Amino acid sequence: MFVIFGLAGSKPEITVSTEYLNCPNCHNQRFWNLIHERTNFSLFFMPVFPIKNKYFKACPICNYGQELSKEKYLELLNKTNGN
Repeated sequence: MFVIFGLAGSKPEITVSTEYLNCPNCHNQRFWNLIHERTNFSLFFMPVFPIKNKYFKACPICNYGQELSKEKYLELLNKTNGN
């Protein structure tokens, strides 16, 4: 019997924020994207449970980004969703 396991990244969840920022890289002013990336433990190529989460805000023009804490990401996401 054999078992196939490993780590797999899921498709990032991208939300356009209501925060209008000036990008320090490309100097454009845009509504930045909020990005949630998840790495899952997979068994037979099926994701079983999440191992690691990363949170970012990124410029939609040049993809320059900054990593966020989970609390800051949720705060910005709540502002975006009007909560």
